[in-house]
Amino acid sequence: MTANVRYDKALALDLEMTCWHDDCPPPGQAAEIIEIGLAEADLRALRVTRRESFLCQPAQSEVTAYCTQLTGLTRERLMREGRPLAETLNRIAKTWGGRSRPVFVWGDDLAELTRQAREQHARTDLFPVGHDLSGMVRAISQAQPGGPLGSGSGISVEDALAMLGLAFEGRPHSGVDDAANTARILIELTRRVWT
Repeated sequence: MTANVRYDKALALDLEMTCWHDDCPPPGQAAEIIEIGLAEADLRALRVTRRESFLCQPAQSEVTAYCTQLTGLTRERLMREGRPLAETLNRIAKTWGGRSRPVFVWGDDLAELTRQAREQHARTDLFPVGHDLSGMVRAISQAQPGGPLGSGSGISVEDALAMLGLAFEGRPHSGVDDAANTARILIELTRRVWT
């Protein structure tokens, strides 16, 4: 049910997944979630109020040197500090309770999270109201002088921040930093509409 969703505090979510240099996993492997980054955007105070990284243990794929270089995550760290996806989602439900807040993602991360949760028989009810912020920013950029930002299928978080006059904060491909920057985009769009 979405009638009780409050938009004064929204969540931004970003996933990092196992990956390969050529985007082609070896036989028997598939891209798996290795980090869920969350950030809370207070849309009244216009600031990021909370952020957290949740590490997930990959069950069927390796963490390649390329993936470590991109995300900063090693297999050793994920196995030591991470938890299985189902356990991670239960922890998020207890500590973040997203059911009364909308969640904003960049691209299809929410659909991917739901798909992998179903495959692993984990809960899929954490975020009943989800929005792809990249689609909204793409529509806005098409109205800007000079045409749309980005190329191909979409606009990057870095492109959107630049369009808004903001710099990326943190490390690209860190789930928690990408989530916080997504929240900053949402906050800046809110600021421009309401102030």
